Amino acid sequence: MDGYEDEIQDDLEDEDLPGTGQSLTVTNQTTLTPAAKEQAELAQALFKSAFPNGSVILKTSASRFECALYALQISIQHQVPSLETPSISELREIATTGCVAQRFRQFEGREVDVNNFNAAHIAATLEEYARIQECPLQLGICLEDREPFVQHAAGNNDTQTLWIYNGNAQSTTTMGHYSGMKAKTNRQSLRITSHESLTLNLLNSVGRS
Repeated sequence: MDGYEDEIQDDLEDEDLPGTGQSLTVTNQTTLTPAAKEQAELAQALFKSAFPNGSVILKTSASRFECALYALQISIQHQVPSLETPSISELREIATTGCVAQRFRQFEGREVDVNNFNAAHIAATLEEYARIQECPLQLGICLEDREPFVQHAAGNNDTQTLWIYNGNAQSTTTMGHYSGMKAKTNRQSLRITSHESLTLNLLNSVGRS
């Protein structure tokens, strides 16, 4: 597979996220409009549904500043295993030509910039790939220390949300490093819980001594 990197082997040292998830800005939901609040709650529900036992952020290449494409590739492999995993060259062609490039020029007023994938550009790339594969997909982004959000929410039950992670994002147009994600298995979840319980017991023992 073109450019794929192995995940980190020791899950206890991976970037583990709980099933509740991590939006663009930290907002008090009481200040949101009803429509925005509904979208935020939908994103949370979709994230929890995709990762009921928590999630794992996977090691993702930043080669040629195309971490967004690598993140899509890795997440497709782990979250939609029924699809053939696309190569980076396939995703790059989708992202820089045809209707995706046309939409980028229309909304951004400039030529495609593959050195800084914003959320809308990645979402359009995924949606076009999904259209070709005849498998409806929409993009969900989990941000560091913030609520997850769905870009271009389709709003129907037939569309699966594909989740990727982004660290240090400043806005939907100024994003940080993208990473692929996978669901944590029950076994992995139990390992983490067991590790945390052991640590807590040790701390309690120390406190009583």
